[in-house]
Amino acid sequence: MNGLRSYPDADAALLFVSGQSNATAHQQFLPEDERIVRPLKNVWALDRTDAQSYTTTGVTWHGYTDEGKNLGEIQDFTGSIDHYIAAAWQAAIDAGASLPDLYIVHISVGGQGLVRGMWREDKPEVLVPGPFYACDIGLYRLAMHTLSLVSADLKRRFVRPAAIGWHWIGSEGDSDAGVWDAPDRHERFDRFFDTQLAAIGLPCRVYFYKLVFTQCAVPGENWPQPFQTDAVNDEFARQVGRLPDAELVTAEDCPLWDAADPLCGVFSDDGIHYLRQTQEWFARHFLDEIAR
Repeated sequence: MNGLRSYPDADAALLFVSGQSNATAHQQFLPEDERIVRPLKNVWALDRTDAQSYTTTGVTWHGYTDEGKNLGEIQDFTGSIDHYIAAAWQAAIDAGASLPDLYIVHISVGGQGLVRGMWREDKPEVLVPGPFYACDIGLYRLAMHTLSLVSADLKRRFVRPAAIGWHWIGSEGDSDAGVWDAPDRHERFDRFFDTQLAAIGLPCRVYFYKLVFTQCAVPGENWPQPFQTDAVNDEFARQVGRLPDAELVTAEDCPLWDAADPLCGVFSDDGIHYLRQTQEWFARHFLDEIAR
């Protein structure tokens, strides 16, 4: 990676990662020797200590580490897509690549969809920090507040900031019974993405991650029925066709994919959460697309 193919003149790059437990990389903890514990020099992120708030009037960027950078739930040192992007970005700069500094915003909580979960637009501005099973956060309002501040900050400090991608790794919760067929689901999806893209305030491609059904997932117990996940994937396809710039990513294209394996080669033992090696491929797939 020597530079940005898609944004050759950018003097700052913004990455937004949000969603549910697969955005967090639930339980996919990094080995100690792969954890980023010393703040990176050219990759920046917001931290829960001062950015998990609805009332801040500015942003404070911290050198990226794997601790405290999810403004949603508390679950640190996981092999999330942004970990792998951050590590590759810094390594490329250290090797002499002509890349701008990267600014990362990550907001995710397991189990929370956008139609009825904590991501819904009418969720109040509550803020109870904690792990996914204990926290209570108005994620949409937090994202809108945060993205507006981030956009203003980058536009003030840089001449040509670029939003290089918004990765929505979620909506498993939107396949739940009574949600996947909610009469207002299309309107909620439309407003959810339109308003947050407006808050980002820069042209930005949205990356949707297809919900994949595995043999070890038990419909009606630990996973919805196939037609329910199909409905969410159809909604993703509708958004890809509707938004100015969007793409559907699927783990079925990952080299690890094995349809004969009950875990399809890409999931952990629960058949729901991606392996960190799959997250690493997501990051590489993205970087190969935007970089040269």
